[in-house]
Amino acid sequence: MAIPAGFLIGGYRVLKLIGEGGFGMVYRVERVADGKLFALKVCTASDEITLLRFSREVRAMGRIKHRNVMSVIDADLDHVPPYFIMPLALHSLRDEIPKFVTDHVAALTAFLEVCEGYSAIHAASATHRDTKPANMLRMRDETVVVSDLGLVKFDPRDTTVLTTMGWFGTEAYMAPEQRLPGGTRDAEPTVDVYSLGATLYEMVTGKYPPVFETDTLHPMLAKIIKRATANVPYERYRTVGQLAEAVSRFLDVLRAPKDPVGVFGDLLERVTEQLEDTDVEAGDVVPLFASLFAAVPPLSEHADVLVAEFHRIQPRLLLLAGRVAPDELAEALDAYANAMAVAVSGSRNFRLADAVAALMQTVVLAPVNARHKKLAIQASLIAAVDLHRFDAMDATGLMLTRIRADEDAIEIADLLRDEKLRVRIMLGRIPRRKLNKHIREVLEEIDAEDEARKRLRPTLAVDEPGGSHPSDSSGAGDSGGAGDAL
Repeated sequence: MAIPAGFLIGGYRVLKLIGEGGFGMVYRVERVADGKLFALKVCTASDEITLLRFSREVRAMGRIKHRNVMSVIDADLDHVPPYFIMPLALHSLRDEIPKFVTDHVAALTAFLEVCEGYSAIHAASATHRDTKPANMLRMRDETVVVSDLGLVKFDPRDTTVLTTMGWFGTEAYMAPEQRLPGGTRDAEPTVDVYSLGATLYEMVTGKYPPVFETDTLHPMLAKIIKRATANVPYERYRTVGQLAEAVSRFLDVLRAPKDPVGVFGDLLERVTEQLEDTDVEAGDVVPLFASLFAAVPPLSEHADVLVAEFHRIQPRLLLLAGRVAPDELAEALDAYANAMAVAVSGSRNFRLADAVAALMQTVVLAPVNARHKKLAIQASLIAAVDLHRFDAMDATGLMLTRIRADEDAIEIADLLRDEKLRVRIMLGRIPRRKLNKHIREVLEEIDAEDEARKRLRPTLAVDEPGGSHPSDSSGAGDSGGAGDAL
């Protein structure tokens, strides 16, 4: 039964009911002595376990002193019903989600305050076990605090067992292991990491967990959420501090000036620094890797800049990206290949073709997926032929011989059919005997087409731009360019 307005309890006058939960009601109250406003939480249950849990919440709030954890101002656990007084909040973060969905900077800023509170809880050898936006409050001074510590679990030295073989908490935000028999009782801090990841997802998408649809999110943010909400505990961030660090790095990206070259350069520097830090785990750089390669396509407005910036990426970073951020690497390679034709048009920077071939060989020789290999060969083919660089053509032909798996070869064969004009120019420089049958078939198709053209127009040796074949040329191929003819 609700306490009526005007009722006095422990020197506080009840003004109105502002919330209620499973075993408590929260009221706006006024301190009679000075008229200041506070929140009063009253335990509405009378069973022993609930009373002990209410007492534990008060004890936790008194024990964990931190600006981002709700504090207790006054309490009387012997009163009937027991109650405590805490600062009055404006609302919960759940009320701010509509704003957060369109303002990720605001969402992440608030979330980092929440992480500070959870780090303090874990530092006190406790686990919250009921993490959700409704339990994160915006205070009147704009601070965000973690509240509702009724399900908090202290370390094993805490001998008061309040959780049975069942589970408690809010199911949508619970880690998989917390749903098991005794999962809430045996919960470790990693269950809070999972729940924080689920909370972050809801804050930035407005969608209710536990289904996490991250395709529309920034790749770096998507990686953070996926790691935090991994089904297996050891695949998550080990601590809330690690989660907060990843979010903080992404927040820096969002706040960075919208200069795509500057953003890319900053991310490349950060990735390099992270890889040189021997204490950093491979999983910790995944979000940053995703963001780095996602920063390549925005450079497309200036093709020559994109190509030049891409060449700042060390081969070892490409190899690692193929494993930890394959989708983002594919998009970056696609932008790189598309920019190549524009960047080399009219250019006489013949050594660029060699640089492209050398860098793309790294991708082709790596155990990466077929799309990566296809895009790498496309970029090398464009640079080699359009710059008429024979050494690069030879290197591209060698790449084709490295495609062994039929699945990969079919992808490359489709590319060669789309690029027949360029392939025809370097046809005599491809060692056919070492090719996969699917790739060799494309070259045979080109041969057949050329023979048909010869029969139709016997006055031309080969129907191709310039009427000549690279194999008829002499020298290093450093003068002139095929790009203008294409």
